[in-house]
Amino acid sequence: MKLATLENGSRDGQLIVVSRDNRKAVIVESIVTTMQEAIDNWDEVSEELEEVYEKLNLNAVSYTHLRAHETDSY
Repeated sequence: MKLATLENGSRDGQLIVVSRDNRKAVIVESIVTTMQEAIDNWDEVSEELEEVYEKLNLNAVSYTHLRAHETDSY
């Protein structure tokens, strides 16, 4: 699974799930809003984030095209 932070003007940015090829992303604010929130609640959110990641790679969810300079990847 690939997670990244999309710059949005806030201190922590917006958590996104990134596809294997780094070209697509999904904002996952319905699960968690920031990387720190994901880390703090990993046991509760990791399965949902992994499901989004798998669906993203199968083009089974709506996504946005990603430009590399928009994110900080982790």
